[in-house]
Amino acid sequence: MKIYIAVDTGKSNTKFSWFNENKPGKKNIKADSFRSVVSETAIDGMSTTNNLVIYRGIAYDVGGVDERALEGNNSKLTDEHKLCIYTAIAKILNRLNTGDEVHEVHQIDLSINVPLLDFRSLKDEYTKAYQGKDVDLELDNKKISFTINTIRLSYEGSGVVIRNIDDEASQIHIIDIGGKNDTHISFEKFKLENQEGIPTDVEGFKPIKGQNGMTNNGVLTLLQQIASDLSDSYDVTINDIEKIIEGRLPKPAKFDEIFKQRAKQHVVSIKNQVQKYRLNPSFTTIIFSGGGSLLLKEQLKAAFSEYSIRISPDAQFDNAKGMLEKVLNDEAITS
Repeated sequence: MKIYIAVDTGKSNTKFSWFNENKPGKKNIKADSFRSVVSETAIDGMSTTNNLVIYRGIAYDVGGVDERALEGNNSKLTDEHKLCIYTAIAKILNRLNTGDEVHEVHQIDLSINVPLLDFRSLKDEYTKAYQGKDVDLELDNKKISFTINTIRLSYEGSGVVIRNIDDEASQIHIIDIGGKNDTHISFEKFKLENQEGIPTDVEGFKPIKGQNGMTNNGVLTLLQQIASDLSDSYDVTINDIEKIIEGRLPKPAKFDEIFKQRAKQHVVSIKNQVQKYRLNPSFTTIIFSGGGSLLLKEQLKAAFSEYSIRISPDAQFDNAKGMLEKVLNDEAITS
């Protein structure tokens, strides 16, 4: 049985989606995430991690408590990204309760989200890295084996288009605010062509040439700035800031004041990037996605008041879920 899985490994979190009980359908797409942190760990019987992964004889804590690194490489071809992808697949197989009685090799149809530049120029490299890949690992002391029979690539922001565009829009600008980066892509409506190359009445959206880019205005940069501001009086890390925002740690004095000031400045940096594209507010709808858009919701509404904007309600999982919705459309999969 082929199992359809989509994985979006971001700098902040790895998002993954699958069909519940492997019954394809938009309403049956489930999703979850874990922190994009990979660190080697010892197997000594004393480990308290719930994310113990053993791959090629080395033990890793995947999704653990270590500080996230603001590294410069955005490629999904690194060993860290590969391990996050394999771990996501293993977590899904565990949830589907596959192979409990017999250790079988599962057949995976995998969709992954990649940077736009990689999508344009490195498709062959991604195919070589993932297509036909046989993986054996242990997740929380359970052996899991799978083969990636099919690899599908989607560029960052494409899932947002699939899940958030309606027929009324004529031009869309997507801003996907992730952990490290903010990705910008403009789309315009066009008529789809039939096999003879003749335009039909069916409409779709395509990226506008020269109207896309990526800058380093992800939320981890913002959290790092807030942590630095607070470090004059406290020993604070990015992890601590996340816990404070989530209510798992008490707020230090002036936290709200510092957050609002830094968040406002951060959104200004994002808007400066938008202004380079000279978008016309009269007929451009801006759709915000990515986990960072939820954190900055109020600041985005204020800064982009002249535009018609939409903040995706399921922003964190737009790319992961959108990739599976595309598979449904492309393959006409039925349960």
